[in-house]
Amino acid sequence: MPRSRILDSCSAVLAVLAVAAAVVAATSGPAAAEKPVDLVLNPPAGKTFHYQLDNQTELNYQGNTMSTLSSGSVSMTRAADAANKNLVFSITVDKLEMSRRQGSELQAQDLGLNGAKLQAEVTPRGKVAKVEGVTVLNEQQLKIAENLVDVLFVDVPEQPVKTGDTWKSDLSKRDGSSTGSGEFTLDEIAKKSGHQAAMISGPVAFEAKEPALTGKGTFEAAIAVDGGYTISAKGSMDLKSDGPSVQQSFELKLVE
Repeated sequence: MPRSRILDSCSAVLAVLAVAAAVVAATSGPAAAEKPVDLVLNPPAGKTFHYQLDNQTELNYQGNTMSTLSSGSVSMTRAADAANKNLVFSITVDKLEMSRRQGSELQAQDLGLNGAKLQAEVTPRGKVAKVEGVTVLNEQQLKIAENLVDVLFVDVPEQPVKTGDTWKSDLSKRDGSSTGSGEFTLDEIAKKSGHQAAMISGPVAFEAKEPALTGKGTFEAAIAVDGGYTISAKGSMDLKSDGPSVQQSFELKLVE
């Protein structure tokens, strides 16, 4: 090939490489800083959210095992806010089924909560402040219903957070029957069930007074960036005492 042709070819290759280098330089510079998200609870008023909740508890004592399985559907709607600026939700236990297994024996448990209506007051940061029965409930039914309501909401940080940020949450029961804490991290912002969600996870610790149980576990949740409501959540915990040990797990899903 004539020398002039070779030079022309080299020049063309160098020009292409120069353009490619410029493109790489333009696209591989410092990434834009991630904008923190403020996970304040603020779902639209009047919109009803439908959730599916499944729970499993296994108790082991002196070589005997008893398992309890429950599955339910719960609906919640934001009502008029309280005077103290907390959010108020109308909540209905649409259906709740429970069964108990010990050995080969399986027994269905009728909790009498199907159709039960409640009202919950929740802080803008997802802390349940109060639960009241609209439907007349006995003490045991109200306690179960309160536990259902607690699962619907997730304590979120008091300030905006970005990926990698960590915060602590107080998970103690309102009635003082147990103390608990969690240390959660914002893992990423991602799409979850069609929503832009903050994906959080972290370890939790728990201590109950009566019966005396202590334990540790894990928790993860997807929180809607726009509205701060729970899209999904799941957790598990191992609890121990001088006598029985308990393993618990649950999963909550927004089914709309």
